[in-house]
Amino acid sequence: MDDRRYLIEGIVVIPSTMYFLNLKRPSDNSHDTVYAVSSNFFKTYCKEMRNSKKNKYILCDELYEIKFLEYKKKIRKIKNVQIEITCRAPNDCVCEHIPDNTLILCASFGKITNFPRVQLGITEGAKKTELEYNDEKIVSKPKNDNWKYIVGTRGIQEELGIYENVEWKCVNEQQYEWGKKMWVATLVSVVS
Repeated sequence: MDDRRYLIEGIVVIPSTMYFLNLKRPSDNSHDTVYAVSSNFFKTYCKEMRNSKKNKYILCDELYEIKFLEYKKKIRKIKNVQIEITCRAPNDCVCEHIPDNTLILCASFGKITNFPRVQLGITEGAKKTELEYNDEKIVSKPKNDNWKYIVGTRGIQEELGIYENVEWKCVNEQQYEWGKKMWVATLVSVVS
């Protein structure tokens, strides 16, 4: 059972499009498309979307779409495309940990409509079995510090199709109010 009061924001930074070859079908069937945006695009819109209360339509100069079909993967580069970007964006403190001229893997969200629906990175809620609570009723830092890495690793399997081990760095962990109080850990992994 999920405890959506505890979640991670995960950012996976890749050096080039060659990394797309490593991606497999995400384990969550509702994520059959993975996107990638430039680090410049990510840094430009991260803070704006974090502070936004609603999704926005934005012109993306370069979007990579990795679509998982029955037994194959279709990769395409789309230039100057209108995308819907979710307001569920990570803490912008992550931007200082992202090298220039890289790509950020992004989850899709909801049913694809006329526009690609892109989330900057991923967000993943914890399962109760992944947490050791200080007090189950009050949202506070869990006793087990590794909860965020467990949730992040599961999240990238479910939403991005990454099944290999990645090295996570926690760049922020705090109580945050996104409609309700939550404990949020912001993780980044720079794949070389």
